[in-house]
Amino acid sequence: GINAEYGGSLDDVSDSPNGNNKPFRRKGCLIIVTIFYQNTLSSMIGTTPLTYTYTVERVPYTPHRVEEIIPMVTPSFWNSNVPLNSVTAEERYTNPQHRLLRKRYGVHIKFVQS
Repeated sequence: GINAEYGGSLDDVSDSPNGNNKPFRRKGCLIIVTIFYQNTLSSMIGTTPLTYTYTVERVPYTPHRVEEIIPMVTPSFWNSNVPLNSVTAEERYTNPQHRLLRKRYGVHIKFVQS
């Protein structure tokens, strides 16, 4: 698998600046898989058979984090005693008090072909 190819484990301690002794699995990382194709030779009878090699590298000191903004519906939205025109739906979803910012960490794998 990917772990064996790059010579490490997702359970190793992250080297990211804010890693806080957490593993890559928890803080995220960037892995680049580069594929090298060797079927570029052509002749009168066609191209050579497709062959390839690849390398797998983890980019040091690079965590991977995605921030997701989740709109929250306030309890007043469902309360029938609150007039519907007191707060518009747009205000509910654009008001910073009614949003949740979730930071998601993970393994980001990029494939590069050459």
